[in-house]
This record gives sequence, structure tokens and C-alpha cells, in this order.
Amino acid sequence: MSEPVRHPLGEFVFVPGTGSVHGWFEGTLRATAAVELVVDTEDPNLARGVLDDVARERETGVLTDGSLIGRIVADLLDLANEVWLDDDEQITARQFRNSLTLMRLTVDAEGVFGAIFHDDADVFAGHGIEVIGTLAHGATKASISG
Repeated sequence: MSEPVRHPLGEFVFVPGTGSVHGWFEGTLRATAAVELVVDTEDPNLARGVLDDVARERETGVLTDGSLIGRIVADLLDLANEVWLDDDEQITARQFRNSLTLMRLTVDAEGVFGAIFHDDADVFAGHGIEVIGTLAHGATKASISG
């Protein structure tokens, strides 16, 4: 059993994997208690490094809410208005942006990330929205998740 990893972002406890699935560290971001952060590594030293990267990128980089939400709006606003919403329900980019809340962020030791957002405007009938990318290249795709 691994000791918790303590970091300025919060305390992250080790969750052992089962079978062929390895373990990971998880906790909530101290600044935004509703956001769950998963560091996808079993190595506490790697986890600390990933947390340092996440802290930097949440502050001014590719993991800021603005950057992640920008990818969602770019990839999904037209789909929302053309397919999911009726003519009298159309949503603007600003309304869409303001309806999105980060719920979960997963980052691995190679810098690959996935971010799950909740949509308060219920644009996609209760489905979550996932943004994927890398710390090196930023968010590359947003899609509707089950």
C-alpha cells in the first residue's frame, strides 16, 4: 500500500488496480473541491511530477478551464445547434461556455489527459463531454461521452 501523495493541489490516495489494471492516485483539487483529479501512475514520485505539471498547466497552460472549454465550443457548438437542439432552443457560444463545469481530470505520466465536463444547459440530453489531449500539444478533441 502506497502512502498518500501530498501536493499543493491536494492529497492524493493510492487506489490499487485489479487484474491487469494498474493502480492510480486520486483526490480532489484543493482550489475547486468538486473536481476529481486522477494521476494515472502507480509510482508516487511520477505522481508528484505529474501533479507539478498539472498545477502549472491549470494556472496558465493547456489545462485552464478557458482552454478546455474553448475546445468544447469549437468542436461541439455546431453539433448542438444543428442536431441536438430544436430551433427555439439554440444556444450561443457564451451560453454554452457558461454551462460547462469541469468534473474530472485524468493525467498520465506521459502527459496524456482526459477531462470530463458536466453541461448544466443539458444540451446533450445528460451526456457528459470529454476533452482529450496532451500537456505538450493541448486539447485535441472534444466529444460527447456516455
